[in-house]
Amino acid sequence: MIVTAFACVYVSKDLGQTWEKHLINQPEAFEIQIISRDTIFISSVFPDNPTHAFLSTDRGTTWQPINPGIIIKSFFLFNSKEGLATSYDGLYKTMDGGLTWTIPDSTAPALGQCIRFRTRANGFIFGQGDLWTTVDSGAHWVASASQVAANINSIEFVNDNTLVAVGDDGLILRSTDNGVTWTGVSTGPADAYGLYSACFIDSSIGFAVGHRGRILKTTNGGSNWNQYAPTYVDVDALHFINDSTGLAATWNNIYKTTDSGTSWVELSQTLSGTIRYIHLFSKDTAIVMSDPPVTILKTYNGGANWQPINLNILYNDEILTAFFLNQTIYLSTNGFLGRRILQSTDAGETWKVQYTSPGYDVPYFINLFFTDEKTGYGIYGYTVYKTTDSAKTWAQSNMLPSQLLRSLWFVNDSVGYAVGDQSCMTQTSDSGHTWTQLHIDPTNWNVPGDLKQVKFFDQKIGFIINGRNVYRTIDSGNHWTLHGTPGWDLNGIEIVDTTLYLYGIYGSILKRSIKTYEIDSLAYSLVTNCSSNISATVSAVFSAVDSVWFEYGTSDYDSAVVATPTSIDDTSLKVTAALTALLANTNYIARVKLLYEGNYYYSNSITFITESQFAPSISLNGGKLYSSAPQGNQWYVDGTPIPGATQSSYTPTQSGNYTVTATIGNCSSGMSAPFSYILTAVNDPLLLRAINIFPNPVTNTLNVQNNDLKNLQIKIFNVLGVEVGVQLTSKKENTVDMRRFPQGTYMVNITDTKTLKSIQKLVVKL
Repeated sequence: MIVTAFACVYVSKDLGQTWEKHLINQPEAFEIQIISRDTIFISSVFPDNPTHAFLSTDRGTTWQPINPGIIIKSFFLFNSKEGLATSYDGLYKTMDGGLTWTIPDSTAPALGQCIRFRTRANGFIFGQGDLWTTVDSGAHWVASASQVAANINSIEFVNDNTLVAVGDDGLILRSTDNGVTWTGVSTGPADAYGLYSACFIDSSIGFAVGHRGRILKTTNGGSNWNQYAPTYVDVDALHFINDSTGLAATWNNIYKTTDSGTSWVELSQTLSGTIRYIHLFSKDTAIVMSDPPVTILKTYNGGANWQPINLNILYNDEILTAFFLNQTIYLSTNGFLGRRILQSTDAGETWKVQYTSPGYDVPYFINLFFTDEKTGYGIYGYTVYKTTDSAKTWAQSNMLPSQLLRSLWFVNDSVGYAVGDQSCMTQTSDSGHTWTQLHIDPTNWNVPGDLKQVKFFDQKIGFIINGRNVYRTIDSGNHWTLHGTPGWDLNGIEIVDTTLYLYGIYGSILKRSIKTYEIDSLAYSLVTNCSSNISATVSAVFSAVDSVWFEYGTSDYDSAVVATPTSIDDTSLKVTAALTALLANTNYIARVKLLYEGNYYYSNSITFITESQFAPSISLNGGKLYSSAPQGNQWYVDGTPIPGATQSSYTPTQSGNYTVTATIGNCSSGMSAPFSYILTAVNDPLLLRAINIFPNPVTNTLNVQNNDLKNLQIKIFNVLGVEVGVQLTSKKENTVDMRRFPQGTYMVNITDTKTLKSIQKLVVKL
């Protein structure tokens, strides 16, 4: 199943149980057709705008943009290539999957708003207030005798004879004679809201969708319809008395839940005005306020019956704000006799006037908050005012005017917050005497924009809504982060027990637990060939995370290490760990695993690549051997480690092949290339007298005379100590071909293989 909404396409592959969201770069309404199991075609259908179409051949995972070059009002594809579309000037035809469109020879009407075909030959167009039919694949069209009172947006076939059409103002029409005659179908509370599309999955079960996110379902071929939500009208007020029982109010209807908002039942009482506030004093006793004029109703039996409260001190007034504190209510109004604040101390049974604003330039209050029955705060324009005598008199606080304020909240007698337009947010810590500016985004004081309401759960955890965004702080307002973006604009916040409720337009009520965990800033650092450091920020909000691990591996998370610290209790901490014994030059995946309230949860993953296996190199300078690794060295001679030789340099005490390894961050390098070193200070005098080496410098051939006919080994080394030539001899006259060596200085080492006595001599190759 496919559903479109603004710039999104939602795809369900399990009969609507779960949905995958896919973004499309086209912020307009869509018409959609599933051509085959994997092929989907959609187009924007807003009038007068250039049409953009999209084609998917992988069940909605990816989309190919198409510019058809015409304004498509409605379309129908017979297959992946052929189809028809209606536009302002008539019918168009495509033979290449919507890439190009031409005008066929047809009697189709212009301005067709909806086109559908039952078979290749039999189809319908709704246009210019009439239904048109064709029986020859769209070549000829005939207007139906049926008259339609509203626009039709979609026509769907239930079976060979039954059709359902949906349209503006909640219109649903049904035909059982293949479109010859039509009858209207009642949709109950859904009336007066546009329906944009319908779809049947068999001859009984069908769906219709439309304005305000409306979804209707029929199980009898379209004869009756039920809507999924109790209402699609804006929720303007919400209040819970405990974690299960609550009331919600739309413009003039009241709804009740007894299962924590899972289901809602509409109560029989309706009000003529717009409901502004609703409040429960117990699970049975509640009050509702609407205007204009100000009307107050009260129930004592859980909403089964409501009784009016007589307000003879008000006339055709409107409600500016209300605040509830136990049995006390403060009500700010605007009306014929001025702007007033009324007080009730008996849960709304009786009222008295506490304050009257005598003129339009005298403070009146659009938002109130009382910390006790006498001490309260009110917003007037750009400033917060304070009362200490139950709203009878008010004093202006010491606040620099910045932006229009909208909402107040105090977490205790001293600390409070005020928010308003252009990201304005201020805090007081001295009961409203002075105020300090705060910012949701310290880098840009105009982000996120106008702030609508602020509420705190306790002294640390608070929430602010702006448009369709909700922001949260867990450190008393010092830092704020985006806590979610619901699909619709928000009207208010309600907090009960440890549950956050958000409510807003189109009947939306959302909830989530205030107790939660969060994983952020997962990152790696100091990657070597066999190790990496890893870190993340883990938060436990009004709760505890019992254990934290980092899981990692090459293709699966088959290794784990405990994080430090390993548990978090009602705070936010950076946790770290070292991943060791990794493979060099290998791609790894890693994630956070944590135990929270008896269940395991996982973060998104990150990837990193370990460095290639390295080996230090050795150089000779002034009789010392030097490693290219600055630390962690271990020197070897002829493959045996030299005790204590762990510095970056080493002075040889004997001739031999020297090597070195380096350990950095618990990672051991490979062995360096061997460096052959000849200790030149031990020339044997007897052997020196018996050997002649000439000429020096040498150009082509180096002569070596073995006057005593000893068994000799002749080795040639370059200046780096690398052996470049070797030969054995017992002859008197010997030659070494030097032509193959580049110019430079070479060490000639001659050893008596019987006595192991040796001599060395430097020769220069020209």
